[in-house]
Amino acid sequence: MFYNLKFLAGGILSALMVYFPARALELQREMEFAPGDVLKIDIKAGNIQITGNHGGAITINAQGDILPEVERSGNTVRIFTDKHQNWNRKRLDLTIGLPSWAAADISSGAGDVAAYDISGGVLIDIGAGDIYARNLSGKLDAETGAGNIQGRWQQKASMPGQCRLTTGVGNINLELPDSAGVRIDAQTGLGKISGRDDRGYGRRADISIGSGEGVFQLSTGIGNISINAKQILINDWPDDDILNWRHQRLGYQKDFHFEMGGGPLAFWPDRSAGRLQPYVSPAGFPELRQESYCWGGQGYMQFNRFRIGYAGWGQDLKARSSLSDTQRYYDYKYSLGGVTLEYVLLRGRRADISLGALLGGVDAEINLARSASSDLGWEQTVLLDSERELALKSEGFMGMPLVRGKLRLFGIVWLQAQAGYLYSRMGEWKTHTEKEVFSTPPADHSGWIFAVGPHFGI
Repeated sequence: MFYNLKFLAGGILSALMVYFPARALELQREMEFAPGDVLKIDIKAGNIQITGNHGGAITINAQGDILPEVERSGNTVRIFTDKHQNWNRKRLDLTIGLPSWAAADISSGAGDVAAYDISGGVLIDIGAGDIYARNLSGKLDAETGAGNIQGRWQQKASMPGQCRLTTGVGNINLELPDSAGVRIDAQTGLGKISGRDDRGYGRRADISIGSGEGVFQLSTGIGNISINAKQILINDWPDDDILNWRHQRLGYQKDFHFEMGGGPLAFWPDRSAGRLQPYVSPAGFPELRQESYCWGGQGYMQFNRFRIGYAGWGQDLKARSSLSDTQRYYDYKYSLGGVTLEYVLLRGRRADISLGALLGGVDAEINLARSASSDLGWEQTVLLDSERELALKSEGFMGMPLVRGKLRLFGIVWLQAQAGYLYSRMGEWKTHTEKEVFSTPPADHSGWIFAVGPHFGI
């Protein structure tokens, strides 16, 4: 009975602790903040809100399971926490008011940061968390490793001369008045840039609003960038120019450009099998396809207008026939591959065209077999009476001038097509013992080659 009462009392106490939790710790400080003073915040984790006002003092309100230290050193007011302290499931909320002309330097390992109505310059660097900036007219440099960034400036608000918003993984949303005189350089590694009414700008945009005196740099590794303003002037190329040919005379090519990617391709046709057929058919061997497509792939790296990469394709064709109780097998396989060198003539965010060449080698192999029976014993095989097989191989080199075109479908997915005339020169056929076979037909792959397939690249 007493044992059950102990558990009942423990359950009631636990419930009371849930519904009536321990009161959070609280810190309130106010100190003079003169012109030239700087606020520096360095905490391990926590949410921070800073608001500019018309007073001459700084007010600090901290609430949570752990409290920061506050100290003044010269003209710097520091708010910091012990980074070695156990922060497991600890909470900290900082609310700070300071003169609007003040400058603030904020660093946090994790947590959201909001800064409003400050003109003295704001530096924000957090490991993970969202950043909210509103009506900041001084220099603004805000970066988060993982989180969204929202910047908003109301009508008639003063704009910063320099603004840099960077996130590794997250979206950037920018709301600007039509009177803002800024130039925006925005780029995303994996995502899209859009304006009002979902107007798209691709993955890289250089645009102006008004006079373009201020400079905004927006960058996200993985995420979208949204610029909400009416009076947008595109500095690089018009959005309705799907192939973007006009961008060449507008300065975009002056920036360093790097990209890489690759994907599978279907190549067509290969005529070498059909050209070999007349030389093996008289011996009763079955016919392979005259023309065939095959699968391959390509990949490259691009530096400005120059590309270097690799492309290759090949296949294995097999045929079998039965004539006068004799089985005949014909196996023909080949592979082509080499280095690609290209020069991009026309490059845009949605399409590009390049000219180049493919230089490499060719391997081909023929396996011919004749058997009196589908089931063979060891003695029949080693005596070569009922089973005969011949393997021939040939090697050579090839070259192909080519033209390639790419069209962006969405994100990192492109559709590419290429065409070229293949020149190949093969050596003599040899047996597996390296004996040459004279007066043999060449494995001639020369001719027009077309390829199409998806391309995945950044």
